[in-house]
Amino acid sequence: MPEIFSRVDTSIVLSNLVYRVEPIMTTHIWAVVPAAGMGSRMQGELPKQYLPLLGITMLQRTLEKLLDVPGLQGVVVVLAKDDPNWQALAVSRDERIRTALGGDSRAASVAAGIQMVKASVGDDCWVLVHDAARPLVSLADIQRLTDAVINSGAIGGLLATRVQDTLKRSDEYCTVQATVPRENLWRAQTPQLFRAGELGDALARALSGSSRDEGEGSGEHLLITDEASAMEQAGYDPLLVEALDPNPKITRPVDVQLIEAYLQRGVG
Repeated sequence: MPEIFSRVDTSIVLSNLVYRVEPIMTTHIWAVVPAAGMGSRMQGELPKQYLPLLGITMLQRTLEKLLDVPGLQGVVVVLAKDDPNWQALAVSRDERIRTALGGDSRAASVAAGIQMVKASVGDDCWVLVHDAARPLVSLADIQRLTDAVINSGAIGGLLATRVQDTLKRSDEYCTVQATVPRENLWRAQTPQLFRAGELGDALARALSGSSRDEGEGSGEHLLITDEASAMEQAGYDPLLVEALDPNPKITRPVDVQLIEAYLQRGVG
């Protein structure tokens, strides 16, 4: 049974760790931002990532935040084919940014971005995968994530918040069937931090329909809703690091109003 670490910061959960401690100052970190989707739930003409937030596009705000991360060496933005909006962003001309062609799913797009990182700097580089639709993520939370993962020797990790609401399980008619205990339940966020080689391999196995224990793939994609789920199916236990600052994801039109309210208050 792997040892369980204890830390003074009780918001960090460390268990079943793969030990691989290294000096943070010598660690190479890149970011991958999947931005090839259309955001159909937003019901707008523009892809979600290009919607304005107080006059500045969501993707511009998100990339500006990532480019301020101390020590970050570069960002791969994964775009749809023939994206007509990307070049209009001022951040598109930043020399630290590269672009890759997205796939038919988030997992495939992230895999394309990871492949570019691997080709550029190798398998051992750490990669922060972050949603374009989370423009408020704080530099302090990103630093806490990288510090927690790299200092602990974890395989990787993600920002998350503890579930505080009462949870209900329903049937197909939206009738309550059970109340679900919320102990040890978390809401996953991004960024999620893993090494390029290990995350790339995990995504490739998931997209081919195989877990680490199953061997050759079935051809049917496994359910991958974030990078951590790909790593879980590959047999790893990512680290949960509690996000202390607002980091909501824009998925519906009403979320734009929420994000803009935060921005007006100086958050993000």
